[in-house]
Amino acid sequence: MWEKIKKNYYDIGIRMFWLDEAEPEIDPLDYENVRYLIGNGLEVSSIYPYNFAQALYEGQTEAGQKDVINLIRCAWIGSQRFGAVVWSGDIYGDFATLRRQIKAGLNISLCGIPWWNTDIGGFFKSKDSPEKGGLHPFSTRDRVFLSSFPFRQNQPRAGSFLGNMGIWMCTFLTYTAFR
Repeated sequence: MWEKIKKNYYDIGIRMFWLDEAEPEIDPLDYENVRYLIGNGLEVSSIYPYNFAQALYEGQTEAGQKDVINLIRCAWIGSQRFGAVVWSGDIYGDFATLRRQIKAGLNISLCGIPWWNTDIGGFFKSKDSPEKGGLHPFSTRDRVFLSSFPFRQNQPRAGSFLGNMGIWMCTFLTYTAFR
């Protein structure tokens, strides 16, 4: 894997990678029916993101890179030693998801992984959410204190950064100044 990445990206100057899909996506989720070289899928599938981050880190350091930082969608305890900035993945833009993301961030920090982030305002518009974009100021407020500040959406929506620049910018400037 590293040789392909090195040839097609590293050798032309790319030094940081977004390691999306860093977990084994299996549909249906029948991990007990999956076998890996190191064991039963139900028991060892969660180690995949650790090994994925490790493979890139070792390739980058062997190539002479000193400071390695890569964005990865999932991690395992110890992944921080491989320069992993963990991103929670594409999330819905509603308050229920924001609540779960705060809990997820607290749990990942308890695992000793200091660099974690999540999409500001969500990536997907939530069809069940009555908030109509009111999530952005709240989401921005807590994201500004994380180690990285990801802003991305798959579509503009009313009340979002793209739909209401003034409210979002005021919140952003207030909390970044406070930080």
